[in-house]
Amino acid sequence: MIEGKLKVFTVGAEWFYQEMNKQDIRLYKIDWAPPVELPKDISDILKALRK
Repeated sequence: MIEGKLKVFTVGAEWFYQEMNKQDIRLYKIDWAPPVELPKDISDILKALRK
């Protein structure tokens, strides 16, 4: 069980969006592009996805 607010972002995973939607989890699908200067935490996540 998850208590409190959970925030998740996913890059290019349409299947993830569909699965959450099937579970009636409130979703906000947005178009997003990284800013010119990325915060370190987001930069690290994106670098890990390239491996």
